[in-house]
Amino acid sequence: MENRIELRGLRKRFGGKTALDGVTLDMEGGVFGILGGEGAGKSTLLRALATLLPLDGGEARVCGLPLEKAGAVRALVGYLPGDFGVYGNLRLREAMDYLGALSGLDAPTRRARTQQLLGLVGLSGEAETRVRRLDAGALRRLGVAQALIHDPRVLLLDEPTAGLAPEERARVRALLSEAAIDRLVVLATQRPDDVEAVCARVAVLEAGRLRFVGAPGDMVNRAEGKVFLADLPEEALPTLRRRYRVVSVVSHGQRRVARFLDPEGAPGVGRADRPGIRDAYLLCLNGGVPA
Repeated sequence: MENRIELRGLRKRFGGKTALDGVTLDMEGGVFGILGGEGAGKSTLLRALATLLPLDGGEARVCGLPLEKAGAVRALVGYLPGDFGVYGNLRLREAMDYLGALSGLDAPTRRARTQQLLGLVGLSGEAETRVRRLDAGALRRLGVAQALIHDPRVLLLDEPTAGLAPEERARVRALLSEAAIDRLVVLATQRPDDVEAVCARVAVLEAGRLRFVGAPGDMVNRAEGKVFLADLPEEALPTLRRRYRVVSVVSHGQRRVARFLDPEGAPGVGRADRPGIRDAYLLCLNGGVPA
């Protein structure tokens, strides 16, 4: 039984809104990124894989098990929701013990796993601290620890770096890389730099549809020749914005240096620039990078 997720034609609607539109995808080993903006379908996909949300169609298997075998799948999956929270008056060791009990672990195992995991996420010195006193970064790291309490083979993480300072994002990313040594970690994020930092492969979702699946480096390579810099007077900037997606502007007196995207690769203005992961992601959404 491999640490693998297989999706075939997944569909999910909420009223008149399509959240997943025929998603077919394989994920295995290491950190796999699900990259997309608000409403892309990332959280819906993770909730379905955690057996917390029924699908309208398609098939999904986690480590070979269909989602219909919910109890068996949950034993294999650890889940960090985007809105993770736990009773604020609990001490960290109490919160971990409570969540371990919900996972069916006996008391000695809960104590051992709590000590091990709080150390793993850098919170061993905070075991007696109440949850309400944690800052955002420490709370997200506690969330990763609780998702690992029953030693799952698959870890589903919804926006684990959202709202964190750069140094805290780096700590969480390092934690994800370590957790992925012997399991599949699925990282849902809006941040292309998260994907570039830790993911071996990534799937880009937009409005429930796949726009790209592959290595982050491949996505960047396919954006070559489609990113440009133009040095132009301030009054010319609105015209450029109407024609192209301008991703950044740097002011130099009365002139502006604009970075912009052209999926066709022939804007007739400016000079080509080397693409980055964010450029590649935006081009992917605009149809400039083939799936």
